[in-house]
Amino acid sequence: MLGDTAVAVNPKDSRYKDLIGKVVNLPLTDRQIPIIADEYVDQDFGVGA
Repeated sequence: MLGDTAVAVNPKDSRYKDLIGKVVNLPLTDRQIPIIADEYVDQDFGVGA
């Protein structure tokens, strides 16, 4: 989490589609990072957002 600069989600994944463009709070560093769309994200991998 300390080096995270964004959270990437697949734009075709209906679970996260509405979150693209919003931000998440990193509690350890008191920073906000964006939620971005990237089709390279594997929807079936089971980790990440």
